[in-house]
Amino acid sequence: MWDRLEAFLDEQEAKPDFLTRDFDLLVIEACDAIGADPTLIYDIRGRDRAEPEPATADSS
Repeated sequence: MWDRLEAFLDEQEAKPDFLTRDFDLLVIEACDAIGADPTLIYDIRGRDRAEPEPATADSS
């Protein structure tokens, strides 16, 4: 899996628009490249996180 991810990122990095691409789309494409389910990270339809951030304890 890590080899596939590294190969994907090397390929993407070589493209002139790598640093200006939509990050969310890049993550989804990376998931596809390694065979991971991108919906576990993002709700692709709305492109929001699939689950809310966990609440953090207030330490004040």
